[in-house]
Amino acid sequence: MSAEPPYVVFGPNGKGPGVGKDTWENLLAVPEFTVSLVCEEDGPAMNASSQAFPAGVSEFEACGIARLPGHLVKPPRVASAKAALECRVYQSVALPRLADGRENRVVIGEVVGIYIADEVIHDGRVDERLLQPLTRLGYMNYGTLGTVFELNRPG
Repeated sequence: MSAEPPYVVFGPNGKGPGVGKDTWENLLAVPEFTVSLVCEEDGPAMNASSQAFPAGVSEFEACGIARLPGHLVKPPRVASAKAALECRVYQSVALPRLADGRENRVVIGEVVGIYIADEVIHDGRVDERLLQPLTRLGYMNYGTLGTVFELNRPG
């Protein structure tokens, strides 16, 4: 969200009452993160990494996902990702607790670095069809791009 400066927003809800998700605990230790955009072919690895691993277990290692170091932040990015955002935490907002007592929050991260694979750039612009992003919908549903078209704003 937001173009200048760009920001990323996500919600790392707690694992249980008083128990933060590993993502949240990592942000408390190092207030930086990367967002690796998932393409269709990386969907199975992304899904495997969503397992509830014990604290301290690297999803990269447990799922055999190759990683590359960040340039401007400590956390790595997924090596096969065709695009990734390096972010620093700007703000965390506590939201009302969930019905089961878990903490609920929103993290806003300022994008400080962007990686885009040369292969998805066409005429100086990212070609979303080449990026082949996997999108999270509702429930356990995911989607891919259908028809991509440009719709210019009036005036």
